[in-house]
This record gives sequence, C-alpha cells and structure tokens, in this order.
Amino acid sequence: MFETLAVNQTFLALGAPFDANELYRLIWCPSDSDQVVLIRIKQPPTARQAPRRMSRRELQDAITAGCLKRVDCRPAPETLMTDSDLNASARSKARRLGGVQESEIDCAKVAYRKRWWPILEPVLRELDSVWRGHQSLSHLIDLCSTNVQLSRQLFYLRLYQCLAHGGTRLALFSNGSGKQGGKDVARVGKGKRLGRPPIAQKLTGKITGNFALSTEDIVTMQSFWQRHVHRDVAVIDAYNRYLDTYWTDHYEQLRSRTVAIHRPPGERPSLMQFRTHGPGNDPQQFASRKQMGEIAWQRQLRPIPGKSTPVTFRTGFKAEIDTTSCDVYLVSTENRSWVIGTAKALPVVDNAFGYISGIYVGWRMNATAVRLAILNAATPKKEFCARYGINIEEDEWISCLHPHYYADRGEAHCDEVRGDMEAIRVSLEFAKTARPDEHGLVEKTHDLLHLHDLPGSTHGRFRERGDDDPARGATLNIIEFTRLLIERILDHNNTQVVDHLLTSEMWQDGVKPTRVEMLKWAIRKGYHHTHYAHPDEIIASLSPTCDAVVTGRGIYLTGRRYGDSGDEMILERLRYLGEFAIRHSWLENGRRGKFRITVYFNPNLPDTIAYLDAREGLQYFHLATDDALFEKIASYQDQLISETHRLLVVEPAKEEARQSRAALAASRRLDVHLAQAELQQLVPLTQKRRRLNDAKGRRDNLGNEVQRTGLFPMPVPASSEKGVCEEPSNTAMVTPIRDSSSPSTDADVAIDAWLRGQSPERPS
Repeated sequence: MFETLAVNQTFLALGAPFDANELYRLIWCPSDSDQVVLIRIKQPPTARQAPRRMSRRELQDAITAGCLKRVDCRPAPETLMTDSDLNASARSKARRLGGVQESEIDCAKVAYRKRWWPILEPVLRELDSVWRGHQSLSHLIDLCSTNVQLSRQLFYLRLYQCLAHGGTRLALFSNGSGKQGGKDVARVGKGKRLGRPPIAQKLTGKITGNFALSTEDIVTMQSFWQRHVHRDVAVIDAYNRYLDTYWTDHYEQLRSRTVAIHRPPGERPSLMQFRTHGPGNDPQQFASRKQMGEIAWQRQLRPIPGKSTPVTFRTGFKAEIDTTSCDVYLVSTENRSWVIGTAKALPVVDNAFGYISGIYVGWRMNATAVRLAILNAATPKKEFCARYGINIEEDEWISCLHPHYYADRGEAHCDEVRGDMEAIRVSLEFAKTARPDEHGLVEKTHDLLHLHDLPGSTHGRFRERGDDDPARGATLNIIEFTRLLIERILDHNNTQVVDHLLTSEMWQDGVKPTRVEMLKWAIRKGYHHTHYAHPDEIIASLSPTCDAVVTGRGIYLTGRRYGDSGDEMILERLRYLGEFAIRHSWLENGRRGKFRITVYFNPNLPDTIAYLDAREGLQYFHLATDDALFEKIASYQDQLISETHRLLVVEPAKEEARQSRAALAASRRLDVHLAQAELQQLVPLTQKRRRLNDAKGRRDNLGNEVQRTGLFPMPVPASSEKGVCEEPSNTAMVTPIRDSSSPSTDADVAIDAWLRGQSPERPS
C-alpha cells in the first residue's frame, strides 16, 4: 500500500541512498507531476545540503523497502512566532537580566527576517519552474545574488535553511544570537556596546575592567600561552610578563632597579581575558596540562569520553585490534615436559557493539600476528573451529573484513602492515599514546581472554622473591588453550545478554539481545558495512611467507633453529603434496636436485599452504601424513622446537653412539689382526694342523686348557630317558659325556671331579 504524499511531510532515513538517521522534508509534490523534491532538515552551518529530486515511484519504493519512514517532526519554536512575538520575548528576557529593551528596536531574529526575506522571496516564487525543469536554480540565484551583491555560497546556505524549515517567512531565523559588535559598535537590538559592566558590577556601581581586544591582541595572547606557560610558570606569571612586554606605560626607578608601570585597568587586557583567550577551546585545561607535565596529565586528568554512536548504523564499519598477554604458561604439543612460555592473543573487535570477529593466539606479537588476526576475522571459521574440536555453523561466528581498523602504536605501527592493508584497500588508524579509552571495547575484551583459574597462571603480576614459579604448574598446550578461548568468544558473541545495546527499532522487530542476533539483524536491514576482497587476494596479502624445499618426496617447509635463530632446518614432518606439483613434474625435478619456492601459510594452521603461480594464480598444497592426531595439533612453532631438539640433543647423542660403535669395531679388527699375525707365525713351527672337524683333538685341547688355566666352563648335561633335567649337584643322575670303555685322560678326571663337587688340583 502506497503512502499518501503531501508537502511538508517529514521522513526518517534508515539507509541508502539517503544519509542514515537524518530527517528529510518533502518540499514539492504537485499532483500533476511525477517528480518530488526532498531536502535534509538539519543543514550544516557552513556546507549546504542540496535538495534531492526523484520520481514519485522511487520515493514510494524507498518507503516500502524501509529506507524512509514517515515520522512526525516537531517544528522549531521560531517558525510558530511572528515578529511581534519574537520582540516581546526578547524584551522579557532583557528585563529578567536587568537590562532594558527599547520598544522601537527589533530583536536579532526579527532583524534577520527583515534582512533576508526580501532577498529570498523572489527565488522562492520561481522554485516551481525550477523543479519542473524550465530553468536552473543556479541561473536564478546568479540573477538575484548579483542584484544584492551577495556570494552564491551564502545565498545557497540561506535558501536551503529556509526550505528545510518550511519555505515561508516564519522559517527564517538565525542560528546564533546575532552580531556581537566590535569596539564602539552597538550590539544588534540592545543598544549596548562592548565593555559594558556585568550585572554584579552594575548593581554595585563598579567600573568594568574589560578591554576591547583586537585580532592582533588575541594572537599575541595565544603566542604567550604557547611559549611561556609550562610546568614551572603559572598563568599569572605569564600574564605579568605579557603586560611587561606589550602594555607598559612607563618605567620607574625603585631601589636601584627599574620597574615597569602598566597601563590602568580598562586600557589593557584583564587577567580573565588572558585566561579566556588562551589556545584551544579550554585554555584552563591547557594550562593544567602544561604545568603538570604530559605524562602526569595523561594519567590523572585526561578526559575519558563516552560512546554515543548508535549501534544500528555502524556495524562492520570499524574494528579495534590490540594485543594482550594471556598470563598462562603453556607446554609444547610434542612433549608436555617442554615449558614454552605464556601465549599472547590479538582479538579483532567490532567498534559498534563489541562483536569479536576474529582472533590470533601465538607466542610472539609482531606484524605477522596483526595480519593473521585480520585474516582470521575475514575468512570463514567453521574449519578453524573444527581443528580445535568445536563444531559450529558459519552463521554462529560471522566473518567480516572491516574497511577501517583502529590500533595503538604497537605491532601494527609499521610500513609492512600499512602496505598489506593498502593491498586489500582497507585503512589503518592509530590511537594516541597513553589513551586506551579511545579503543575501550578491545581493552575490555582483554578481561574475557584472561583465564587466571588455569594451572600455570601468573594472575597478571610479576613473580616476587619467595613466590612459587607458575611455570611449574604448566599443563595445557596452545591447542587446548586456544580451544578454551574460542569457547569463551562464542559464549560472548552468541549467549551473553546485552539488552542495553538494543535500539527502539530492534525492540520493535523482536531482536534477541545477543551480539550475533543484532549483527544478523543489521545485515538483513542493510545497516552492516561490508568490504569485499577476493579470498585469494586476502590470503596473498595477509598470510606470512615461508621458504619451502621441493624434493622427490614432496614439499617441505624450512625454518631457523628455535631459540637462537641459527642454522636453517628442513622440517621433515611438514610434508605437502598437491595436484599442481604433480602436474608440473615438481617431484621428478626435485629427485634430480632440490629447489626452493616461497609459499603462504598460517603458522597455527599448517595443514594447508598456498603457492602463487604467475599464470594459474594461487595453488594449494595439503599436509601429507598418516597421523590423524598430528594433522590436528601440528603447529609451525612446535615443529621448530622439535626439530631444534633433534638437532641439538638427539643427533649429537646418535653421533656419539655411532662414534662409540666405530671405535669398538676398530678395536675388534685390531685384536683379530694381531691374533691372525700370531697364528701365522706359529703355524710353520708346528706339525701339520689337524683337521678342523677332528672332535678328539678339540676335546684334548679343551681338557688341557682347563688344567692349565683352572677355568671350568659349564658343560651341557645330556637329557635323561624321562626327558627331565636334574640339578648338576645330583651326580647320580648325570650322564658322563665320555664313553666308559675309552681310557680316562687327565681332562676326563678333572671334569668328573667337578661334576662330583670336588675341586681338582691345579697342575704344577
């Protein structure tokens, strides 16, 4: 159903193509024309807002789509008052203040009407032909402004202000109180001049001490403020020096020193004027700041402004980023006995209502961390959460690439980050030093990321002498700790009740008082500011780069030795494969000789890397491993630590073992060589060697060796008929190893004695 249109109807703009949250007045809507004209009611004091001409159909469509909403706007009080009413009101006010308003002198607002109505009335009469297109407004204003000798800019301003308030004579009223007058010039409508005494002085009969200041006097005062008011000089001292320099009447000799005699009050600026006309809008605050010192003023007296921007029209427009230490000691994912240190987090928080759109958790905060945090906020996070064992849908953690980012002068304050932001066409703004209140939402978010109830927490303070080292209680690794942070962020975005952020329009639409529902509502309404960039462009601009080596087995990431940034290492467990490498025969070429490439990767998500090819664009390679757990918990930092431990601890131990085995082998070869040399010397001196398979000869040699050395090797007892082996001490059950029919030898006697438990006599 279409809205019935009429002149002077007012509409509230809720979105494009109108300025959001502004009021518009319908100033021309004839029944015989398809065109209508609207103008913004709130006109800036210096810049004009031109009327908007559009078809009647376009206006009806904007109302139907919710871009314009019909409202009842209360008119300005001055548009309901005639000239006599305005003069009567001004005289009544003058009597209350102790003055007298002359009856024949018009007040400032009536004088303003009488001045501008004869100028604007000819233009207002011809506006119908202008809106119908018969003549241009610029040509009409040129004719009228030439006759009255006014600038076109001022003419446009007054005309648009009159149209915005109704387009009648009563719509003409000044924004200020009128001309204040100069030296010896009467103020409009009051017949009083500068230098008049205030009410208190007038009642007591005192003479005013004010002085009519010129522009040069004000500039001189401001210069003195800048140069002479500082920590050791008060305002009164600077004022006396100012009088000595510019307002000295003559000099007198007093007790052997020359004294400057200033001009009397009324002929020189007073101390109050000197205080009032200091630099800036608040010279007294400037003086306190100069005298206290910048650091003390920032800590104690700096103002902390509030936040009054409506949530409705600012979502997705600006995000705040800042780093915080999580204050919890963590261990390595490879070995829980390796205590690494405290992790740091960098959240990306929407400036409108505190929605956390992304986060980076790592060990070091630098330009890479800033880029990875923005990358996480701008990309889908379903797979990101699944890596940490959390199953969500895409609308449970909405991604957003903000067109503006607000940060302090820390990790983001470098040319590297600025260049990356320019590549994806977003801006970066920096807060003032020691002003955390300027990005208070992200500072407040830090409380959400401090989990001081975990083992290994520092509780946000330095360890003092005698305190237990919190690192001894470190239990969690960075994967488990990041999972806890993600759960808290999801609770912050999706569950926490923030009904104080709901606007009247949200209450009418029944929006649930959570941040994610408010964001979804803003997206549906068209209030959400979106900035689009291609996903490959985002990855290539924000992901850190790393050198990789292509071999016959795959693509391996490289890194510097952890701790001392020493030699370069190849991370053997981070092996990647992809169709692009197979299609271009990288593995065959790598088998003939290794070669390097540069890849993009996320240190906390190394399951996928990307390579930018000049012809085919961004190509992806995936981690090749049979270890499903390793694919979930692998991180570049832990692989550096593990590989460093292998090179510095494991490999030296292996090398020492290899050297020990080599020394044993060399000693063994030497003993064999000496034995062989001795054997070669003895063989020619003896008779022909017996055959090696001569058992009787070996037995005789064994017996002789037993008698000579007294060493008794353990014989192997033969099994009995029952298949039972008895103890050697039971000699009745032992079967002798020699034949009883053969004659006994000395060796047989010795062995038989040993079997009976007797000690044979050693040969002499």
